[in-house]
Amino acid sequence: MELSVLTESINSVGFPIVIAGVFAWYINKRDNQRIEIEKETKAQEIEERKKLILTIEENRITNQELLATNKELSETNRLLCSEINCRMNLIENTLLEINQKVS
Repeated sequence: MELSVLTESINSVGFPIVIAGVFAWYINKRDNQRIEIEKETKAQEIEERKKLILTIEENRITNQELLATNKELSETNRLLCSEINCRMNLIENTLLEINQKVS
């Protein structure tokens, strides 16, 4: 705004009215800036929320795969322990038989 326009406005309607108009213009300008910042912030929040949801879903799938793998490993370990136990019993029985033959 030019100084001559401001001076002319003050002379025609008075200083308080001009200042009230300037304040209204300034408040409107600040409100518009705040609205723009809020829009940008909201867009960033939405994008971050989408990324977070995608990451959570990927982690859920990974956890399901890990659970399946753990179940398979547990079953394999159970079978291996059972097989080792059987073989240990067989070895023990064989040693007992050998020991009885020697005695």
